[in-house]
Amino acid sequence: MAVVPWLPALCSACSLVQLLPLEPGQVHTQPCRSCGGQCSVLPGEMYAESDAPLFARIEAPLRPMVLPPRTLQRVLGLRRVIDFLPPLHFLLPELGLESRPALERTHLVRASGMVMAILGARLRSLQ
Repeated sequence: MAVVPWLPALCSACSLVQLLPLEPGQVHTQPCRSCGGQCSVLPGEMYAESDAPLFARIEAPLRPMVLPPRTLQRVLGLRRVIDFLPPLHFLLPELGLESRPALERTHLVRASGMVMAILGARLRSLQ
């Protein structure tokens, strides 16, 4: 049995960012879990069903925050720079990722990717 990827999706009605399963070849996501509205898949990482609770836990406190587009762009830009330029990985200790056990670092990096997907969706909805 194939593992179904769970992808970040933005609800066009209520702006909830959530992880939804998307079968290979499937064109449309499931409806929004909150309001039943139509969701659009966001570019980014793929996750597993087991990641959905963490994604929801991260999304919940970010959802009511009003962040200006400039702030969102700065946060997204910093993470992308570090991801794409390995020589800048020396910044990881500043982010608290180096001094942790490998398994915990992996968990934090995964959570960081989730934050980026959520903030990226918020930025797209503002533009």
